[in-house]
Amino acid sequence: MDSISYLKKQLESMWSLQKSAVGSVTDEILMRLPTGTASPIGVIWLHMINSQDNFTGMLSPKTSLWQRGWAEKFDLAQAPDIGDDWTPYYETSLTVDLLTAYGEAVQQFTQETLEEIDEHSLDETVRMFTDQDPKADVWVLMIAHTLLHCGEIAILKGIFGEKGLPF
Repeated sequence: MDSISYLKKQLESMWSLQKSAVGSVTDEILMRLPTGTASPIGVIWLHMINSQDNFTGMLSPKTSLWQRGWAEKFDLAQAPDIGDDWTPYYETSLTVDLLTAYGEAVQQFTQETLEEIDEHSLDETVRMFTDQDPKADVWVLMIAHTLLHCGEIAILKGIFGEKGLPF
């Protein structure tokens, strides 16, 4: 199997798990604050899809969807990012419908970007952690990062009495 086909397969698996993790989330539990130091599902979900958007923006000649109008739809200057204090986001008015719509738009943006690449573009470099990170590393991080947060969301659903994942 060539690397582009493999990457497409991995992204499809990622989106399938993401759909399983967030598909049954309701507005009732979306912003419920769990005990301990975990963030609400809605804040994690926004971070997860915004990260996909930002990763895709690194890989595409286009800017992220967040920069092209989604920030205004959420009425937020920025989404929760690694290293930030996420507690101000606990008071935002996130909804399942808005997060779902953004997630679908990000998936389409990512699929369009994926359709434009070839084997050689995976070796091209971008600025992620250094000035010379291969684009392949960005794709891999997008997948791993999303899967990590899908597990986190599934656990929180379980804590709230919902089924974490459907299998």
